[in-house]
Order: sequence, then structure tokens, then C-alpha cells
Amino acid sequence: MDRYKPWNALVPCFCLWIVALFSVLALPSCGGYSTPQGGGGGGGGGGGGGGTPDFFLFTANGGGGNTSAFLANGTSGALTPVAGSPFAAGGNPTSAAVDPAGKFLYVTNLISGDVSAYTIGSASGAALTPVAGAPFAADSGPISVTVDPSGKFAYVGNQNSNDVSAFTIGVAGALTTVAGSPFATDTTPRSVVVDRSGKYLYAVTGAGTISAYSINTSSGVLQAVPGSPFVAAVAITAAASNPVADFLYVTNAGGTNTVIGFVINPGTGSLSPMTGSPFPAGSDPSSVVLDPAGRFLFVANTAANSISAYSVNGSTGALTAVTGSPFASGGTGPVSVDTDPSGSFLVTANNGSSNVSVLRINSTSGALAAVAGSPFATGSGPESVVTVANNSPFDYFRSTARQ
Repeated sequence: MDRYKPWNALVPCFCLWIVALFSVLALPSCGGYSTPQGGGGGGGGGGGGGGTPDFFLFTANGGGGNTSAFLANGTSGALTPVAGSPFAAGGNPTSAAVDPAGKFLYVTNLISGDVSAYTIGSASGAALTPVAGAPFAADSGPISVTVDPSGKFAYVGNQNSNDVSAFTIGVAGALTTVAGSPFATDTTPRSVVVDRSGKYLYAVTGAGTISAYSINTSSGVLQAVPGSPFVAAVAITAAASNPVADFLYVTNAGGTNTVIGFVINPGTGSLSPMTGSPFPAGSDPSSVVLDPAGRFLFVANTAANSISAYSVNGSTGALTAVTGSPFASGGTGPVSVDTDPSGSFLVTANNGSSNVSVLRINSTSGALAAVAGSPFATGSGPESVVTVANNSPFDYFRSTARQ
């Protein structure tokens, strides 16, 4: 029996297989795949029918001390837990972010005062593997994490020590503290976000202000911009920057239940009020996100168990409620929202019911509709949800071939 062949005997077969693989990838009939815009990573496995790529979804589970991982079907939106999920994190995970290349996942741990870091596996497994050296120490009470658009830096808002920790991201995902870090904020930072240019970072605070910084794009060092901090409202809770325009949005849960819009000065990073702002939201708005094209904005209303949806004026940034808004979240206590990298689905972490909802976004109107099987169970008390494109070329081949 020819049970073993030396490596050089396998080369011709291997080469033929590679030729066949790329021949199939080049076939027009396998069209359906489209490179996702924005989001956390590059191209992924094609979903089917409409050509929406499959994607990965992660939740930071504050009650479980772990991170749940799912593979989402790009056609149906259905979630399948990844083998080994949930994966261990630190004490009270609160926020999750991925780098733009979709290689690394970062999770802040409020109680243990550190950041868990994982390498994201391929589509065949999508397992999370701890980065060497993780977890990485932050300051006191890390509650929010974001990665800049270049993937060079990670920033963590620390609510107890009133500052932002800054890190460089190594080639293997390890975090190294930036010189001068942490950088002081106003009282109790709650959410941190970097603008689309990667030049400015904004931290919304419990003082009702926004601390704004310019980012040294070589070192990651932060420097307060002129006029910072900017007064916003009594109880702002979260922030999101428009991926295609110089707009910043924050949620205000201080009894007024609104979304406040600002225009970013691209030269200085300073903020000015947006025309028409503030915009009405539901009860206790706690999280905000825009779709990758910047056409729609969505807000999680925690106390109302709903999602407010808006269309975005591309010139002014002003918001107009989508017909039918607000929409049922499908779970109890929605606290975090994200869109998939293609902008086809909205996902919501429901803290009270320990699950995640998947809602299809109408590409014309922005209206939301739950997908079959939603919501899907997570670990206990999810605090944050984030998606990233499926980057495996082998899953791309498998998905396009089955269409």
C-alpha cells in the first residue's frame, strides 16, 4: 500500500490543486462575493444569494467573565457558536474592539484593570487564542476600548482614574504602553472613539463633556485640542464617528433621551454643534453606531428594549427618524450595537436577557427586521458586541463555490 509519499512526489498534485482553486475563484459565475466596506477587517467568505460576506461576531460578557464568539451566515444572519466559545477573559469584561485587519480582538476588563487580547482564527475554526503577554495592564476601571483606523494604536478609557491609556499594537497583537500614557480626561470617561482620519480621539465623560485629543500618528501620543473639553449634555454615555464624514454623535441618557451631533473641524479636531441637534431617541440611549457607508445611524435604548434608527444627511450630518422607528431589539436591556462589515445587519448585545439580536437592515430605508432564530444565546450579561469580516481565503472558496 502506498500510504506515504515523500514531499517532492506530492508537488505536482499540490500545484494542480492550487491552479484549480484560483481558476474557480476567477470564474464569473462565482460572483456573489463583495468586499465589505469599513468594519473591522478585509474581505471574507461570501454568504450567498445577495453576496453578503459571512462574518464573525464577538460579545464581551460582563457577568460571565468571558467572550462569546460566533460565525454569522452572510445570507440569513444566523449565528453559529465557534468551537470552544465562550473564551476566558478577565474580571467583568465591558468593551470589545477589533483591529482594521481583523486579526486581533481586544476586551477591557473593568474589575481586573486590564485588557484581554486574542488572535482571531480562520473561518474553519475562528477560535480566539490569547496573545502572548496578555492581559495587558491598563489604569483603574477600564471601560471602553477602540483601535485607530491604521491599526497601529489601541486606546482605553479608564473611568475610575479619569484617563485614557494608549498602546502601540505589535505585529503579533501585543500591546506596549505609549510614552506619557495615561492621558488625563475630564471626570469618568465612559466611551472612547477615534475619528475616520485617525487624527483625533474623543472621550465622552460622566461630567457631560467630551475630552478631545490630537493623535501623533507616529507615536500614538495624545495632546488636548484647543477648546477641550467640549460641553455636550448632562449624562452622555457613548460616542460614534461617521466613517465617511467629519461628524461625531453621542448619546444622552440624562432624562432628555437624545442623540447629540457635532461637526469635527478636520484641521484642529475641535467640535461645533450640528444643525438640528439634539435628535430624539428612546429611553436610556446607551450605544450608537453608523453603518459602514455612513447612511444610517442606530441607537440602543436600554430601558425601552428598542433600537432607534435614523437616516443621515450626508452634507450636514442631521438625523431623520426612519419610518417605523424605534424597532424592537428582540431582547432585554440592549446595551451595545454594531453593524456587520457589509452594512447588511445590525447586531445588539442584550445585557438583561444574555443574548444577541441580529436584525436585517433595509438598504433603502434603514428599517430593521429580526432574522430567523434571533436572538441567540451568549454568555452571561453581554456588555459589548463587535463584528469583523471573515478573512479566510479557504472559506471564500467554499462559499463562492456553493452559490
